[in-house]
Amino acid sequence: VTHTTFSLYCQSKPVIESSSNLRFASYASTHGYFQLLHQMGRARLSPFTNLWSNIHDFTSKGNTNHFTIVPQSEVECESFCPRLSALVPQLVEDEEDSLLFQTDAALPVIPVKSKIPESAHFVVFVPGAVDEARSLMIENELQRRQGKGVGVLASVEFGFGSEIQPSFSSLVASLGKASVSQSVLTHNVIMMIVGTAPPNVSQCLICQPVGARCADICAVLDELSVSGRGFGASH
Repeated sequence: VTHTTFSLYCQSKPVIESSSNLRFASYASTHGYFQLLHQMGRARLSPFTNLWSNIHDFTSKGNTNHFTIVPQSEVECESFCPRLSALVPQLVEDEEDSLLFQTDAALPVIPVKSKIPESAHFVVFVPGAVDEARSLMIENELQRRQGKGVGVLASVEFGFGSEIQPSFSSLVASLGKASVSQSVLTHNVIMMIVGTAPPNVSQCLICQPVGARCADICAVLDELSVSGRGFGASH
């Protein structure tokens, strides 16, 4: 493959081989369409985990780089890809459906090499709180689209295995939180760092500004990435 631009969602690490002049950006939320999240759920794909920028080149030689990361704006414009949602307006019959149509299409744009400010908020949702996590994700993504915020800075959904328990417990303790019982964490946990403070997040284990603990939080997220469970942003 040569001279191709990808707006990519990938739950595993992307791999290229014998290719050149490839350009990558995160999957653009503007490419979403009605029932996309429902279809991802049926396929057991998490919108919270996107490893689009963690690219491995099997044919890399020395300092030769066969791909580049491009600004997100390049793949969010109409000239790159028409809005898929605009192609089926007959599905939208009233104002309420129209709002659902617009928001249901939203996926977070996961940045690369994003600096995480101390004012950002770190949120860990209890297992089963997917709907609340998705609402926060959509709210931040819509604010990013409107230029009112930076959206989702990092996100990951992972199974809480024993290998991550020590690091997570240490992080919880360092944040001044009570320890989390392993018996509670029987399903997937969602971790997010969002640019805009959530107004009301009830179903969460942790919700607080990143603050001085940014390095500790990122270290745990890095460990999730190393263990193959996915982390959608570099820092």
